[in-house]
Amino acid sequence: MVVMATRRSSEGVQALSEELALAKLGDVRRSRRLGSIVERVAAQPEASFPEIAGDPSELEAFYRFMSNEHITPQAILAPHIDASVTRAARHADVVGAHDTTHCH
Repeated sequence: MVVMATRRSSEGVQALSEELALAKLGDVRRSRRLGSIVERVAAQPEASFPEIAGDPSELEAFYRFMSNEHITPQAILAPHIDASVTRAARHADVVGAHDTTHCH
C-alpha cells in the first residue's frame, strides 16, 4: 500500500511540475526552472531552500528566480488553475473541500 501511495504521489508531483512548466514567465527557461523547483521541494518538503538547492550556485539561481519581476503567484498558478478547471469540467459533480481556518 505504501508503494501505491508513493507512486501516486510522485505521479502527482510530476503532473504538477508539467503543469507549472507551462507558466508564462517571460522566458521558457524560467518556466522549466519552476518545474524543477517544484520537483525538488516535493522531494524534500521538510528541507530549507539552501538544503534543497544543494550548492551555492543553485541557491543563488533560486533566489534570482524568486526575485524576478516576471515571477508572480498569479503567473505561477495560472496553468494549474486552467488544468484544474479542465479536469473538473469532465465530471458532473465536483467536491470543493474548504477550510475556513484563518491565520494571522
